[in-house]
Amino acid sequence: MAMPVREQFSALIDSEVLARIREIANQEGRDFDELVGHALRIYASTKRGNGVREEVMGHFRDSLERNRELAELLAKHDSHGERDGGC
Repeated sequence: MAMPVREQFSALIDSEVLARIREIANQEGRDFDELVGHALRIYASTKRGNGVREEVMGHFRDSLERNRELAELLAKHDSHGERDGGC
C-alpha cells in the first residue's frame, strides 16, 4: 500500500489545546503529526453526511452480520406477541 502524500500546513490553535495534544501524543508514544492527522481524519469522516465515522459503521455492519440469526430469532419472537413488556 502506497503512503498517502503528506502536506505541511500552518494553523493557529489555542495553546492549552495544543499542549494537551502534545501530552496525549507523548503518553501514547505517537508522533505529534500522526496524532493530529488521525484527529483530522476522524473529524472529516464525521462530516461526510451521517456524522458517524466509517470505521465505527464498519464495526456496526460486522456486528449485524455476526448476529443476524439472533436478530431474526428475536424479531420472530417479538412478532408473535410473546414479549413480556419488561426489561
